[in-house]
Amino acid sequence: MTDVRTVPSWNPFDPEFLVDPYPTYARLRDEDPVHRTPIGTLLVSRYEDVHRVLRDTETSVRQFETNAEVPEHMRPLQVLRAQREPSILGLDPPDHTRLR
Repeated sequence: MTDVRTVPSWNPFDPEFLVDPYPTYARLRDEDPVHRTPIGTLLVSRYEDVHRVLRDTETSVRQFETNAEVPEHMRPLQVLRAQREPSILGLDPPDHTRLR
C-alpha cells in the first residue's frame, strides 16, 4: 500500500510552485511520473511518456464547448485556462499541426 505522505503533490495554485516549479517536477519525475492530481487529471512528467502521449491520436486536449460541460472538479482549472493566452499544447489537429 502506498503511504500517502510520501506521494508528491502538485498544486499549480501554490505560490511556492509558481516561483520555482522545478523541484516539484523533479520529484514527480522520480517518484510519480504519471501523477493523478486532486482534480482527477493526469500530469505526465517524463520525456518519454510525454512524447508517447503527444503522439497518441486517441489523446485529445479538446476544450469543453461550454462551462456546463466542464466537470465540477475541473472548473477552477478551466477558469485559469480562459485567462491565459492560447498555447499550441492546448490545440488538437489541424490547428496544432498548422502552428507547429
